[in-house]
Amino acid sequence: MSQVVILIPPSEGKAASGDEKPLGCFSTDIKVMHDRLTAYRGDLSALYGVKGKALEAAKTANAQLLTSPTLEAIFRYSGVVYDGIDYSTLPPKARNFFNDHVRIISA
Repeated sequence: MSQVVILIPPSEGKAASGDEKPLGCFSTDIKVMHDRLTAYRGDLSALYGVKGKALEAAKTANAQLLTSPTLEAIFRYSGVVYDGIDYSTLPPKARNFFNDHVRIISA
């Protein structure tokens, strides 16, 4: 029998802080992607699909992308799906099942 994997979406609501290693610590591929994004000279508003304050926040976040602390996705996102999961209250066996069978997908 094949392993079941459950895909759940990200959420617009996000925790602002982080306490894990910055992305710049993980791989040269991340740095390459960051460098390409930094060099992009097209319409960032169209690329991100946001305007105004949200666009400025995205630009600020991207400028700090390699050095800002990260946070596991299950703790980063908030909203009804994540409130319902309430990951931090799951017993160890349920957390292990979640970690083995659930993927949070995000572009």
